[in-house]
Amino acid sequence: MLSAWMVYTGIRLCYAPERGPGFQMFTEHLASFCLMSYDFSTTLDYVVAFFQKHQNSPLEAWFEVDGYLHTTHFGNATQRAVIAAARAASPTKTSQKTSSSSSVPIAEQICHNYNRPTGCKFDNCLRRHICSLCRGEHTQLACLKPPKEAKKTTA
Repeated sequence: MLSAWMVYTGIRLCYAPERGPGFQMFTEHLASFCLMSYDFSTTLDYVVAFFQKHQNSPLEAWFEVDGYLHTTHFGNATQRAVIAAARAASPTKTSQKTSSSSSVPIAEQICHNYNRPTGCKFDNCLRRHICSLCRGEHTQLACLKPPKEAKKTTA
């Protein structure tokens, strides 16, 4: 991921060289996230969200970690890892079978970007553009089913 980011920044800096120090600091943040062994998809989601939010922000925004985005992406990833470790440690409890996105073919996965307010930006997205709550032909934001009812239909 860092190599793709470096290619992008190299091109972008040809047109906006004043962004160099901010991109360099952000690259250091990315390197530290990689060293913390977060999943690639978690780090990539953070990078995309940060870039979408701050691509036209003042240079100073690139020097700081966005606390909200960091908590949303990496905090949730940490919680999932702790829950998975707890489930693995207690084999007596019967847990629901959860399929990770890596074991499900990409054509059967739900596009999480499609269900975000910004929507999916990919022209040829390979994932399904359906509601992540009820699997209807609309976004999660337009879903009319209450969350509890939607969870029952997806289980």
